[in-house]
Amino acid sequence: MLFRPLSIGFAALFALTGNATAAEDTYYRVAFAAPVNQDRFVARDLLWACGGDGCTAGRSNSRPAIVCAALARSVGHLSAFSAGAVSFDTAALQKCNAAAS
Repeated sequence: MLFRPLSIGFAALFALTGNATAAEDTYYRVAFAAPVNQDRFVARDLLWACGGDGCTAGRSNSRPAIVCAALARSVGHLSAFSAGAVSFDTAALQKCNAAAS
């Protein structure tokens, strides 16, 4: 268990310094209903990098629905969410956003 926090810390450090691969940086993509006033933040052990109209994060071991709900709880309602090549449909996005309420 001692090594888990260290590995998360190193992953965050690599992502912050730009040493993570492009594929790791863009597995999750999200757009928010309201603007996010942060360039980077952490939600459910994922470092999210924001710019333009949304944010991206590397891959997690959690199911996409769990990642989405944790993100909605942390930041607020999402207008779009995708994991890899799969975008959430309206029903999945509504379920995700229910966590923000």
